[in-house]
Amino acid sequence: MNWDAIGAVGEIVGAGAVVASLLYLSIQTKASAKAMRINAIYDAETAFASVNYNQSLDPRFADIASKAFQPDARSEDFTATELNQLHFAVRGCLQHMQAQWSLWREGYLSAEFWERRRRWTYEFVSLPVIKPMWDAEVGQFLISPEFMSDIETASDATERASLKIGGAS
Repeated sequence: MNWDAIGAVGEIVGAGAVVASLLYLSIQTKASAKAMRINAIYDAETAFASVNYNQSLDPRFADIASKAFQPDARSEDFTATELNQLHFAVRGCLQHMQAQWSLWREGYLSAEFWERRRRWTYEFVSLPVIKPMWDAEVGQFLISPEFMSDIETASDATERASLKIGGAS
């Protein structure tokens, strides 16, 4: 028996096993990354669904929120307690959005998904009753400067989209 030949065969088998292991690891890594992106999308959608559902459970707060989302609403239309309740709800919503922004930055949410959220958030924080709350959150450093900038520059994208829609009519 030639020990050199057996050693050479062993090295070839070992190299093949390493290649097979690397291929398997690559496939598993891609599958894991895909699963993480799917979970991130699911979590992002269910977070908003939960917010909306919870608002439906309290008819009084649903009325407050509906009134606040009107473009002609004014802070004077609300009691101090209603404004405080609304502010906490806005803070929670902004924290959800900032979490989704972080997932997008890390590559777990698609650009298309984030762009829809970004435009919605821009329109939301532009509402007359909500804008001072956005400013307060920014002033208290609860909103990261990068997130704030991304949301505030969404006006350009929103204007371009409305021009396309308006031009297509």
